Amino acid sequence: MNVFDTEHPLNSRTARANFRHTRLGSFFRAWLILTLVLLPLLTGFLWYLNNPDIETADFEPDPFWMVVTAAAIGSFLVSFLVVSLFCLVRWFFRLCFPAPVQVVD
Repeated sequence: MNVFDTEHPLNSRTARANFRHTRLGSFFRAWLILTLVLLPLLTGFLWYLNNPDIETADFEPDPFWMVVTAAAIGSFLVSFLVVSLFCLVRWFFRLCFPAPVQVVD
């Protein structure tokens, strides 16, 4: 094998499609990243709402695991809606304003 060969077998592209480069893979990756970003923010917000400053005799705050579970479900739903809406808007504007066709001479 030539040392200066650019087509090394380990660097060559495979014949099968990679899931990361498909539209569905891109959707799930964006959904997961946005969920992981929203989870600590929503957990902190719900934990702050769970512990009010006023002292009441009959109020007992929810346990932490319930707050984290509610934040996880909420972040999954919110991120799914945001990513779906973003994909829908991107698809709509691609149809309304198509890319200009380049004429090759």
